[in-house]
Amino acid sequence: MKIIQLYTNSFKGLSQESWMLALVMLINRAGSMVLPFLGVYMTAHLKFSIEHAGIVLSFFGIGSVIGSW
Repeated sequence: MKIIQLYTNSFKGLSQESWMLALVMLINRAGSMVLPFLGVYMTAHLKFSIEHAGIVLSFFGIGSVIGSW
């Protein structure tokens, strides 16, 4: 119990903006977990070929690189 209290006390001094940024980044990272399953879904259920699924996911990757620039 003391370890949990020590852990929570170490983060109490953070501003509300820091917590909001951490929450938004968590949601963003959780959304990225969908990508591997999207490839499986496209090949198994939507009957895309592996090449076409790779092209779709490549366009997503290119778009995210351009968007982060």
